Amino acid sequence: QLHQVAHIAPQYRHLDIEALKNNTANDLQLMQEILMTFQHETHKDLPAAFQALEAGDNRTFHQCIHRIHGAANILNLQKLINISHQLE
Repeated sequence: QLHQVAHIAPQYRHLDIEALKNNTANDLQLMQEILMTFQHETHKDLPAAFQALEAGDNRTFHQCIHRIHGAANILNLQKLINISHQLE
């Protein structure tokens, strides 16, 4: 059944699939939704964070990084957790 999520997961080489399964009670549809949402939102938040940083908008920068950090925690993406934590 995990193959249903496998087409998304390879782009997250640091993904802890066991943590994702535990965080979703092994709900494959929820896993897929979380991964797709993470991908979509991170692709919005990362450029917005850079723009905010360049503009000196610390509040927006923090909000974007905080969202990325929270999503990384759900997926247990440890490297991203560490980097976003430092940026917060």
